[in-house]
Amino acid sequence: MIVGGALLAACGGAQKKEGGDDDGGVTANEDLMREHSGLRRILFIYQAAAPKGDDASVLACAKLVRRFVEDYHEHTEETYIFPRLETGTLQPLVATLRLQHQAGRRLTDQLLANPKDTKAIEEFIRMYQPHAAFEDTLVFPAWKKAVGKKAYAELGEQFEAEETKMLGKQGFEHVLAEIAQIEKNLGIADIGIYTP
Repeated sequence: MIVGGALLAACGGAQKKEGGDDDGGVTANEDLMREHSGLRRILFIYQAAAPKGDDASVLACAKLVRRFVEDYHEHTEETYIFPRLETGTLQPLVATLRLQHQAGRRLTDQLLANPKDTKAIEEFIRMYQPHAAFEDTLVFPAWKKAVGKKAYAELGEQFEAEETKMLGKQGFEHVLAEIAQIEKNLGIADIGIYTP
């Protein structure tokens, strides 16, 4: 049985992020995509918690979304990634992604005020599933190409410094540990429950 905490221990803090070197470190795009995976796990929690009326899990996730997704991850995208793509072919997509960030913040406000708001949970999940997928497959690769290898490596190091500043010394690994604890409390830490 593989549980979230065991998986975290196996994959988590052992890797040291390196801006963009090919020495086994985590590159800037890998870091951004791992953060999206954290978001996806929050979406799973929302899906499981809403039907159970588990307000504590919804509220804990909404607080994580505010701190980790909106204040850190989306801030990084809006500051460093989107501006590089707003004059090219991805401009309409980037404009939509910016609007979705604003919509996500409004939905998080609603959930912080009322964790029983199942419509807000459904809208959040419905929007962020494709949002993260489009960023992973279109935006991040285009951004990497646009900034060039040297700037990409430097920005990766800058992202790491900002992660520590915003999320603390353990950064993303601490966020994953929080997610894993919510999953455990909710009874969805065993990935086997998703096997058909």
